Amino acid sequence: MASIKESRGVVSGGGAQLLPGGRFTATNSTLFNLIRNAYTIDGEPLQTYQIIGPDWIKTARYNIVATASREVTFAEATAMLQTLLEDRFALVPRRELRELPVYHLVPVRPNGARGPRLAASGADCAARAAALRAGAADALPECGTSQASGMLRGTGITMPRLAATLANLLGRTVVDRTMMSGNFDLQLEWSPEPPSTGVASADGPGASIFTAVQEQLGLRLDAARGPVNVLVLERVQRPLED
Repeated sequence: MASIKESRGVVSGGGAQLLPGGRFTATNSTLFNLIRNAYTIDGEPLQTYQIIGPDWIKTARYNIVATASREVTFAEATAMLQTLLEDRFALVPRRELRELPVYHLVPVRPNGARGPRLAASGADCAARAAALRAGAADALPECGTSQASGMLRGTGITMPRLAATLANLLGRTVVDRTMMSGNFDLQLEWSPEPPSTGVASADGPGASIFTAVQEQLGLRLDAARGPVNVLVLERVQRPLED
């Protein structure tokens, strides 16, 4: 059983959650964000640039209450959300490969300049994860990335993981072409204004993320084109309200 009502007059905020008793709620949520919650590509969460559909899915907002007949797992709830979207929004998604703008993450080595300035990580990520699972009082934070406005920290991360994190920040696929293996620790700081181009520049009140990657990590983001997995909405329509 599900109820869907458009959330009129509210232009920001919102979220979705799975509650005890097999109850799913979405409050003031766009269809765009619901699709991001419901679908994956190659087992990975959808990034914003991977959804191809009409503009209204990013602006129209909905309140949804859906209840299953029993307790459900997260995976079951995700499958049920897909069914709900396909039934009530007449959604027909199709995965395909498209040639789109991307960035190549490469080392900086022009004119004999120094290469990457990344520290090899000494973190024992497996031990940290085990200590956290065991609830150890002195457990260190799990390896991975943490973010704040204009700041990225990484502990024990690989170059593909860094590329995926940068892709989320830049709204464009980043392809790891560093040829660097192993795990690394890093800290990256930049001016939090969203970048408008892929051209590194030191102009303005602070370094762009492109300049920061180059100067602080010894890497470079080169604009290019390449194949990107996307979710194309072949059909989607506004639902009839309950």
